[in-house]
Amino acid sequence: MGIFTRILGLFTQEAVPEAAADYYDLFAGRIVPTLYSGFVDAVARELRCGKILDVGTGPGYVPIEIAKRNEEVFVDGIDLTRKFREIGERNARNAGVSARVHFETGDATKMPFDDNSYDVVISTGAMHHWKHPERVLNEMYRVLKPGGEAWVLDPNKECSREEWEEFLEKIVRLSGAGFFGRLWLRYGVRWEIKWNCYSRVRIEEMARASSFGGCGIEIDGVYMTIKMRKK
Repeated sequence: MGIFTRILGLFTQEAVPEAAADYYDLFAGRIVPTLYSGFVDAVARELRCGKILDVGTGPGYVPIEIAKRNEEVFVDGIDLTRKFREIGERNARNAGVSARVHFETGDATKMPFDDNSYDVVISTGAMHHWKHPERVLNEMYRVLKPGGEAWVLDPNKECSREEWEEFLEKIVRLSGAGFFGRLWLRYGVRWEIKWNCYSRVRIEEMARASSFGGCGIEIDGVYMTIKMRKK
């Protein structure tokens, strides 16, 4: 890892500021159910599981969408931002899935869950915010049951310019953002992916160095899905 990347990492913000949580929820509620629908469908249908953990859950739309698709699963979400617990619980109640979706506030590098607790651990769009990604991967491994899978969806730093522009148009359209919101989506998110996201090679290095010992990676345009299994 280069020194410039290390310096930038010092300024990487892992948690959404408490004061911005409601504003973030407004955008996420418009974007997430559509943007991550393919990933959610795959988790709900392909993975035979009873208990799922979502790391970096934000306001909880991914757990909620999974619970809506599969009535046999229970989903926990964890996030550093304290206010997201309250917002996630409210969103789950509004969606009618509060009996099967639960939220915690906590650090992904030291999660408050027992060893071998979950059938599946997932994360969407959070990995590039983690200051210590290898530690988070090790925690995912710890809380997974033997044979369980971890699926991490994060932007693909090496996507083409055309794929990136198409993605930007999509999230701007879904968000319904005003002028300043559109500026942030176009330039703030672009900067974030350019400097904070990882290449395929770097992801593979981190996975090999983690307790998982390796990973498979599926790339689909702007996103890549990192799949790991606990032996």
